[in-house]
Amino acid sequence: MLLAAAAVAVWVGLAALGAADAAALTPGERTYAVVRERVFWMTTLQSLLLGYATFEILFRAADASFVGLLPLRGRTRFVDLMVRAYALHLPLLLAPAGYAFGLLDAGAPTGLPAYAAATPALTLLAGLALAAAAHLAAGRSLLSESSHLRKLLASHIVADEHALLLYSPAAALAGALVLGVLNDLFLFHALTADRGDLLALPFAWSALTLVAALVAAARIADAALFPIMARFTEAEAPPPYREDGVPATTPGAGLARLLPPPARPYFLRDLKQLRRRHRIDRVMLWLHGLIAGRLAFTATAELTPAPVFLPLLGAFVGLFLVSGFRLEGPELDSPWLARTLPSRPRDERLGRLAASLIHPAWAVLTAAVAATVAGGLVAGVVVLLGGALLALTLTWGALRLARLARADRMMVAATAWRAAVVSLTGAVLWSIP
Repeated sequence: MLLAAAAVAVWVGLAALGAADAAALTPGERTYAVVRERVFWMTTLQSLLLGYATFEILFRAADASFVGLLPLRGRTRFVDLMVRAYALHLPLLLAPAGYAFGLLDAGAPTGLPAYAAATPALTLLAGLALAAAAHLAAGRSLLSESSHLRKLLASHIVADEHALLLYSPAAALAGALVLGVLNDLFLFHALTADRGDLLALPFAWSALTLVAALVAAARIADAALFPIMARFTEAEAPPPYREDGVPATTPGAGLARLLPPPARPYFLRDLKQLRRRHRIDRVMLWLHGLIAGRLAFTATAELTPAPVFLPLLGAFVGLFLVSGFRLEGPELDSPWLARTLPSRPRDERLGRLAASLIHPAWAVLTAAVAATVAGGLVAGVVVLLGGALLALTLTWGALRLARLARADRMMVAATAWRAAVVSLTGAVLWSIP
């Protein structure tokens, strides 16, 4: 019911936005700059989501350990996972479809709604296949010996054998963005500038990319999917955990003394679970800092820092830094680990929230510093206070939704959450004059 309500809200909101943009078009205008910008950001936001979400579906499916025991071909399992990937990502097309409907209903030129709907659709369909091929190609490297290049790429962030997997979401994102830019360029001119001779090109290379990527990924899966999965499960545990069971130190563990004593064991348990599996979160935190720093020196005097940095902060926290779906789902929520501590729900919720807030808190501080550089002390304080409330709301909301979701539906809940964050971020950005 909630998902249906969210889908309707997205459709209605984007349809209204499309109608408003169509009404603002001046007679004879041929550039349609506002519409093109909307379509670009819709395509970019869905590309940001699919690169990492496809990785999660392929390598962290909840039934991976069970399916690995069955006498199945790797190709068969790959088809199953890709059907899931497309089923979970196709709802992202509700946003461009609603926007295109709004344009059409308001009387925009026929080619404009077709362009608005086709560009994100072609990019998503081909980008998912491209992401799967990139992830499986990187996964196959787990079966080979380490090399000097992989040691350099790992840079002590992950184990050497995990190096290429660290960069495969970025490779998937880059591939989807290149497809999106090409599709945007050719479809825009073909559908709005009477260049029908260009129309076949984006459909042709999108179809070619889709087929070639699926074939390449299926071949890798048929030859080595289950060995890759077994090696991935082993490689994902950092060396200190493999050798000693518990690392000597866990970053952030000292913050436990700020909590009430009954909540500290739960905080330490969840913090160590998160740092054991999700060390790439630090990379996303650094990326947020780099983008915030870049914006600090490009924000204009007409555009105040809060509308610039708060949507950026919300997107990063909501998409990459929330931990609720990991801690509440089967990925990290071990029943045996939970039974080692007494049942104290209130203290457990406090400890879990505190462990989940560490990386979002660093992101808030980074955004506040960047806003101070861009707009002065008052702007920094506004972003600090508003960002703290935003990060707390997003972190608590993700934990709450994950707690309400069934364990075997955690991936669906996580995808719905990320789709909502993408849609809300896009709506906020598009509302900025």
